[in-house]
Amino acid sequence: MRHITNSLAQIEHSTAVAVGKFDGLHKGHVHLLNELHKVSTSHGLAAAVFSFSSHPAQVLHNVAMPPIISVQEKLLLLEQLRIDYFVEIPFTKAFAQTSPEDFAADILVGWLKCKMLVVGEGFRFGKEGKGDVATAQTLGGRYGFDVHVVPHIHGNGAKISSSDIRNYIAQGDFDKVQEATGRSYSGADSHE
Repeated sequence: MRHITNSLAQIEHSTAVAVGKFDGLHKGHVHLLNELHKVSTSHGLAAAVFSFSSHPAQVLHNVAMPPIISVQEKLLLLEQLRIDYFVEIPFTKAFAQTSPEDFAADILVGWLKCKMLVVGEGFRFGKEGKGDVATAQTLGGRYGFDVHVVPHIHGNGAKISSSDIRNYIAQGDFDKVQEATGRSYSGADSHE
């Protein structure tokens, strides 16, 4: 797996792309990334994850978002999930102003060479989260990529979320953390 942290780095292959912070790599994330691998393989594409080294909520709302897992653990897990490219850039206030169309044209197609976008059903992107699955499908038609929508998976009847996992950690409920992630919790020993 190639870990890219520089926006000048070149992507050599056409890709299937998943976008998100993936800050706990919980069961929902793993399900989505397994689907990314299947879709990329079946279409002869490289599997790419586009993410941020800083959490958008920290940058936009000054909300503390402690990492759930270390960068090293995330890299190891992504490698095990057969991801080819992990593209991770800082989330900044300037980046937050990127429109959904500019994100699709400049980031997805222009930089990542996206031919297939793999998203969860609640996917939001672009300035103020104005872009959604329907927006992505429209932009895909314009810029030449397909959109593959993956349904949410649920734990105990509720959508699994990184926010819930952070709450479980704060409460010391590591059984619930393990249930949501499918792994024992080892702590995030470095900050993302």
